[in-house]
Amino acid sequence: MDNPLVVAVCLTRNRPKMLERAVSCFRAQTYPNCKMLIWDTSERGPSLGDGGADQRVFHCFPPIEGRHIGALRNAANAAAISQAGPHAEIICHFDDDDWSSPTRIAEQVALLQACPQALCVGYREMLFWDSRRQPKHQPFEYDTLGGESWVYTNPDRRYVTGTSMCYWAHAWRVEHFQDRPHEDHKWWLKHHDKCVGIELAPVPQMIAAIHGGNTSPAYDAEKMRRAKEWRRAPEWDNYCKEQMK
Repeated sequence: MDNPLVVAVCLTRNRPKMLERAVSCFRAQTYPNCKMLIWDTSERGPSLGDGGADQRVFHCFPPIEGRHIGALRNAANAAAISQAGPHAEIICHFDDDDWSSPTRIAEQVALLQACPQALCVGYREMLFWDSRRQPKHQPFEYDTLGGESWVYTNPDRRYVTGTSMCYWAHAWRVEHFQDRPHEDHKWWLKHHDKCVGIELAPVPQMIAAIHGGNTSPAYDAEKMRRAKEWRRAPEWDNYCKEQMK
């Protein structure tokens, strides 16, 4: 199979430590043909010290606007394709508060290529690292020395986490995200018959962070403990703690 150009799109705002880890994850990817676009709306100025040292990493500083996730992803995707050039074929969400294994992009691209009908792939089951209850918590970062691991599994097989989506650029060009909250996985639902959900692997490909800067109501601590979609997973505590440093 060939190696189409993948653009990893990273949304970030006022979270320099998280961004540094996300960029490190990108640089460690084994997939041979990828670039990264950082869409940085930080109020404090640039969030990355040496991002320009890697010619595959583009750092953009758009005007700060209070738009929903759908519009932010549209703007970042358009900038990413413009920077990467006409050969950019695949867009991969690579948000600043996620950890991705070195083989994540390679796995998702291989699955897209293996399923000719697929427009998009993503993780239906994912690990989350919750450190909100730690005493050293800061509003837009988190304490890497403590926390709890959780597994999220949505019973609706049509659903994947928006942050894990990887899709053909032509699918996004045909239908952009709507400017509303949580639009990324709503887009998935509209195209569920042409999308592929991935279960939690023995070696997880992603870990998402739960911290003080999250906007999703799904991360309410008490609701998580009662909801059937969430399972406390102490067996993953050491693994998550190591990866989320």
